[in-house]
Amino acid sequence: MEFYATETWLYDSPLVIGEIYREFEECCYKQNLLVKNKISIEDRENNAARDSIVNLKKINLPFLNIIAKYDDLVEPDSSKALNDVLTGSRDKYLFEFRSRRPDDR
Repeated sequence: MEFYATETWLYDSPLVIGEIYREFEECCYKQNLLVKNKISIEDRENNAARDSIVNLKKINLPFLNIIAKYDDLVEPDSSKALNDVLTGSRDKYLFEFRSRRPDDR
């Protein structure tokens, strides 16, 4: 049952065009530009296309980070790092619940 739920979750999203995925992988995984506040996105505000740098430090909204201790899809330490880079938010919470280990079947 858990395998089916995970497979459904993984593949329940639209397909991503190959070049977009390669760019995302290069910028976010290999160069870590999002966390370094160096990734840019196209901003079309007021009909003037320009690039804007995403700065995670400027996010000041409440943030709730829910993590599974034994997540086999996303390393928990990678998720926890979000709380450190969102320095503009004073209302941040990290909730880590004890999930089952993959070998606890």
